Amino acid sequence: MIVEEETVKIKSVLLFIFLFFVSNPVIAQGNRLGISPVQLFLSGEPGSTASQDVWVFNKGEGAFLFECEFSDYWFEDNKIKAAPLGTYEERQAGPWIQCNPNRFLIPGNRRQRIKVTAAIPKEVDGDQFAAFNAKMLPPENIEGESNAKLGLSGRIISRIVVTALGTQKPQAEVFDAQVSTKKRFQVFTAKLKNLGNVHLMGEGSLILERENTTISSKSNVILPFTFPGMTQEIEATLIEKIPPGNYKAVLTIAPTQKIGGTSLVSDFPVVVR
Repeated sequence: MIVEEETVKIKSVLLFIFLFFVSNPVIAQGNRLGISPVQLFLSGEPGSTASQDVWVFNKGEGAFLFECEFSDYWFEDNKIKAAPLGTYEERQAGPWIQCNPNRFLIPGNRRQRIKVTAAIPKEVDGDQFAAFNAKMLPPENIEGESNAKLGLSGRIISRIVVTALGTQKPQAEVFDAQVSTKKRFQVFTAKLKNLGNVHLMGEGSLILERENTTISSKSNVILPFTFPGMTQEIEATLIEKIPPGNYKAVLTIAPTQKIGGTSLVSDFPVVVR
C-alpha cells in the first residue's frame, strides 16, 4: 500500500514538471536563443542612416525560425516599458528601424549575422529609443501565417538607442545630496534628474570642496541607464573620512565604449552629517 502511494506521488510530480515546461516554453527552450550585442547604440547625423551588425545564435541541437521586430521603449514611474509600435510617441525610433534579414531558419549550433539599420529623420534631436525583439519560433512557421503554430519558444528584448549627432544636450540636476554614516562607513546618496535630450549612464567620481579645501573622494558612483526626464537614485560608499559640514560637490559621469552616451559634469551642494 505504501509502495502504491509513493508511485502515485512520483507520477504526480513528473506530470507537474511536464505540464510546467509545456506551458512555459520560454523557460524550457528560451536559452537556445542568443544575440550579441545585447544593447545597440547607433549614431548618425539627422537625415542619414546608421547600422550595426548583430549576431543571432542557436545554442541548441534543432533548428528554429528567427524573427525580429521593433516596439516602443520608454519609462513610466521610473520603470522601463516596452509595447507595440504606436503605444508611446515621444522619442520613439521603432518606426524607422529595420533588420535584414528579418526572418529565417537557423540550424542548431549555428550563428547568423543580421544588420540593424536606422534611417534617422532630419527633424529629430538627441536620443531616440526602441526595443529590439528577437524571437525564436517553431520552424514550421516558415511556411506562412496560415500554417503558423501557436506558442513562442523564446524571446530576447534588447534596448536600442539612436543618437542624432550634433544635437546632443546633456544636462542634469542633482538634489537631496548628503553624506551619512551607515555601518561604520560614510555613504553618499542623491537623486539625479536627466534634464537633457540624451540618455545618461556610466561611472563617475566625486569631488568635495569647502573654503580652501578640496577632497577627491575615492568612491565609484554608478549611474544606471537614465532616460531624458527620468530621475535616478545614486549611491556610493566613501573610503576616506569626510569631516561634517556643508560642501560643494562636483560629480563627473563618463560612459564606457560599450554603452555609449555623453559625459556629464554637475555641481551641487551636499551636506556631510
